Amino acid sequence: MEQDNIGTSVGAVVAGPSALSRDTVTAVLNAAGIELGPPGDGNVVVVVDPLEDDWASLSSLGAKVVLVTSAQLNADEVLAAVMRGADAVVEIDASSERLAHAVRTVAVGGTELSPSLVRRVADALRVHAQEGEEKAISLTPRERQILASIDAGQTVKQTARSLGIAPKTVENLQSRMFKKLGVRNRAQAIALAHSLGLVPPENGQTGT
Repeated sequence: MEQDNIGTSVGAVVAGPSALSRDTVTAVLNAAGIELGPPGDGNVVVVVDPLEDDWASLSSLGAKVVLVTSAQLNADEVLAAVMRGADAVVEIDASSERLAHAVRTVAVGGTELSPSLVRRVADALRVHAQEGEEKAISLTPRERQILASIDAGQTVKQTARSLGIAPKTVENLQSRMFKKLGVRNRAQAIALAHSLGLVPPENGQTGT
């Protein structure tokens, strides 16, 4: 898939309670040429073994999140991380290429979820949708186009080009759609869309 020249323009901030773990991840991202700095627009937050308060802070920021974990998470734990806002989950001992790729993918609006995890997230979000069933979800044609582009694995820039609109317009439409669906990120949006039949099942691809 097209990478949209994301190799040198990605910004990230590393967070988490352990200084040693933060330093390890920082070194990997520095070696990969990913620019590190304070939280800001366009930056991905790479959070290492977050505590409960860390998740609360990330939620308030509305940031794109890559979770790095020193433990091997089971499916339920990965699901919980996605439901809290993680766009990608990477183990700290994964290859440097794997971590850098996850950060770059999330930075351009992508997400990395295995098919089995998409199924689990979809099941969890179906319960969420049923609990709020009295509030019908009504998406505009343009919002459905944005949803379909996410399902096809397109980045924000690629969506903007294919629809002939500005990237900022895509981001605004995406944000409005997230609010209607009651989700936090693209991973949750596409899982819920499949559970509700908002996108054709044959489109179901995730990642980049």
